Amino acid sequence: MKRLFLFAGYDCDGIVDDSLLWYLKALSGLGDIVFVMDNDATDVEIEKVRQIPNVLYANAVRHGEYDFGSYKRAYIWARDNKLLEKYDWVYLVNDSVLGPLFDLKPIVEDLESRGVDLTGLISYREKNICEHLQSWFVGLSQHIATAEFFNDFICSVKQEKNKSVICAKYEFQLTNRAVRRGYKFSAYLDTEKYLDETYHLMYHEPLLTLCLGCPFLKKSVAQKVLNKPFLLQHIEDENLMPILNKWAERMPPLPEKKYLYKPVLRLRIFGLQIIKIYRMTDTFGGAAELKYRVELFGFLPVGFIHRIKHAK
Repeated sequence: MKRLFLFAGYDCDGIVDDSLLWYLKALSGLGDIVFVMDNDATDVEIEKVRQIPNVLYANAVRHGEYDFGSYKRAYIWARDNKLLEKYDWVYLVNDSVLGPLFDLKPIVEDLESRGVDLTGLISYREKNICEHLQSWFVGLSQHIATAEFFNDFICSVKQEKNKSVICAKYEFQLTNRAVRRGYKFSAYLDTEKYLDETYHLMYHEPLLTLCLGCPFLKKSVAQKVLNKPFLLQHIEDENLMPILNKWAERMPPLPEKKYLYKPVLRLRIFGLQIIKIYRMTDTFGGAAELKYRVELFGFLPVGFIHRIKHAK
């Protein structure tokens, strides 16, 4: 298979750090790369990317359209240079994750062997939201990558007020528009049995996600598992751990975010929600770290409970 990776990058400091280079080098062994960052960067920084084998183009200019704006620019460059028809698969990939922690090649080959035209690492289901592939790693067959509807879709990307609007207009709709035109999709990791109305495996159970075969950690939760002994079992190359720790050192402390918690108990009286309890679980070293968040009326935090549950 011939592959083209349209890579969307972002760094608040305008740096191309070693964790990003690690990801790009892994992709360069699988195909060609068109790289666009949504931040300004010096020629010295962007030259790091250009030195990686199979990088066809690399640019870093702040545009404010987030990852889909970078996908748009990378796509237009590839389209205008008449490259899209030369590849069996075109991937939309971004650096909102750390990794790969282990070999990506068999995963990509599995995705491409499923007889579908749209594929990705993880699909997501939630109440009132259509099922869709997570946009940080999505594969498009040549049929979709060169289709008029996809050209119109990706070229329609523009600045939006916030990230939730971007998700609704672009991440959700990419899968939806393809399905409406008769294309089938498949995800490497189907998380349906692990989900409820507000539960996302990548955020709530990052170590379980690795066990199920996903070779990445979401950056937004990676700090809370980087020092867990259990994580080391999933890292094939010992050179990666120092890179991950170096990345974590320049990141601000991870805030306590409600979306990391899974709702486990609701108490209602006459239809009014009185108490809601959330739980967050980290598994490590034969033990589970449990954190409970208690809220009144579904929004007012009144307490936290933290305990370690050791395996018998």
